[in-house]
Amino acid sequence: MAYTNVELLLIVNFLHVISYAIIVPILPYYFRTRDATYSMIGILCACVFIGRSVNKELLALLPNGKKYTIATCLYLTFVYYFIMVFYDDLVTSFIVKFLFALTIDIVYTSKEFVTRSEPEDHHYHICNLIELTKYCALIVGAVLGSYIYSHSSNSSTNFIISSSLALVCILILQRVDSDDSAMEKRPSELFSLSELCKRRLRQLKRVEIVDKWYLFMSKSIYIFLCNIYFARICYILIDQYNVSYMQLGYTAAIENMVICACSIIVPFVTERYDDKRELLLHSMFVSGILLAGFYSAPSYGCSIVAFMCLTFFCTMINGMLHDDVLNFRYEDELEEVSETVTVLINLFAPIFAGIINDLLGENILDLVAAITLCGYMYVIIRSLFELETANETEEENN
Repeated sequence: MAYTNVELLLIVNFLHVISYAIIVPILPYYFRTRDATYSMIGILCACVFIGRSVNKELLALLPNGKKYTIATCLYLTFVYYFIMVFYDDLVTSFIVKFLFALTIDIVYTSKEFVTRSEPEDHHYHICNLIELTKYCALIVGAVLGSYIYSHSSNSSTNFIISSSLALVCILILQRVDSDDSAMEKRPSELFSLSELCKRRLRQLKRVEIVDKWYLFMSKSIYIFLCNIYFARICYILIDQYNVSYMQLGYTAAIENMVICACSIIVPFVTERYDDKRELLLHSMFVSGILLAGFYSAPSYGCSIVAFMCLTFFCTMINGMLHDDVLNFRYEDELEEVSETVTVLINLFAPIFAGIINDLLGENILDLVAAITLCGYMYVIIRSLFELETANETEEENN
């Protein structure tokens, strides 16, 4: 029985994401057993963000179509996993994690392959199927990875299985037909990123954001809080609730199930509201309350319930920010400044949190996070007040 290109791509994506998800639940224990400090983990988070930010531009340099790009990424991921089987020291793992972030985006490249090789009226359904396959693989991989580690207590076993799955993906991909490499390619902007960064940084001094100060601050503090709190979730679960390997795996599986469900439900919820900006601000306000509830929950079960609700509202917030509910895109300079600040926060917030935790202790970091959360709630309330005032003024003028 011959499989179509789409079916083979779905299998490749499913196995590839499983190979990655098998590793994720064991990383907190992996870094703990190798005496990694929070500063090191913060630097790693920043490096991973850089890798994921430039990976599309890096992959755009590759010739010969999207199948060749997917194959290259699979070969490199196999090499990374295989290296970790034999060299699992901290420095090697950090380097490999950064390199892996540069070539992980196989799901996105598979969608691009579909747009080249399949009829246009099938693109939407196939891309959604690829996305659903990714979430299913994340759920299966999280449970499987924690189960393997709990029985072997050795990360090498997880890396061996991941490298084997990556090798299987490479073999299956050989049966996929090549796409048209002669099609027009998107030019890579990798070598112009340094000039773009300099221009964006200079622009920070010139742009006036007085009219949208509270909206701008709401978005910035939200991203800052996400970097401080979410980077520590696994360690909070281990330290505060003493969860086992399997519980951590189940938590990762639950998280992906909730994200998958929310990605389906959230568009229907947002469509029911006319004032998207007010919905965004109210969602941010509720997320702040849930964030405090999650970190002060009396038990693991309560924390999971709070986390599921928090994931729903964060998915809604991220979707509306992506759709530019704040209307920053109507002012090109303001949009660029917002993107620049977002990048800077994603780069330096994890490092800042790690340094505070290592130098001053976890209690001081919790205090900084609590003060930031209070400021976040204040800014949201002021933004809602400003929005209500603007709406009343507009009604009076009409």
